[in-house]
Amino acid sequence: MKKWVALFSQTGSEIKRLAIEYDRWPNIILTNNKNVDEWKDNIPANAIVLTSLEINDYLIGLENPEDYIVTLHGYLRLLLPEVCEHLEIYNGHPGLITLYPELKGKDPQEMAWNGTYGMIGSVVHRCTAELDGGEIVKSVSYVNRCLTKEDLYNTLKDASFYAWNFFLKDKL
Repeated sequence: MKKWVALFSQTGSEIKRLAIEYDRWPNIILTNNKNVDEWKDNIPANAIVLTSLEINDYLIGLENPEDYIVTLHGYLRLLLPEVCEHLEIYNGHPGLITLYPELKGKDPQEMAWNGTYGMIGSVVHRCTAELDGGEIVKSVSYVNRCLTKEDLYNTLKDASFYAWNFFLKDKL
């Protein structure tokens, strides 16, 4: 069984939801969010808070990289190309970049809300040096019936969870 390393920048709620689903917390949780009050209810007390640069250093320093799978859950920083080459890293992206490549990058939810997209969804892709450019390993999509921004965000959160869930069941 691979060791699981999970990274987040915001609340960590997706990691918590997956941990409950799998009855397994990641072996290591890294965040660059220093405001513990924003995530303390979602993540165990042993989460490691690092700055973005330290996270790159931490990951490149992991021994036996083949023993790890690294997942990014709303991690809003770029990993160095050598980190992406060193480890098996996957990112959850709440934009249906399989149909709409223009949703690559930051805040695809906002772009989806402001655009006219008939389909919405989330993907899990392999991390490479190219932003959101790695192989897509799982995609979940829905017809866009969202009438409010909150509904869109909640639908994308669910799509992301299901994409991770389908992907991770074969990995963890």
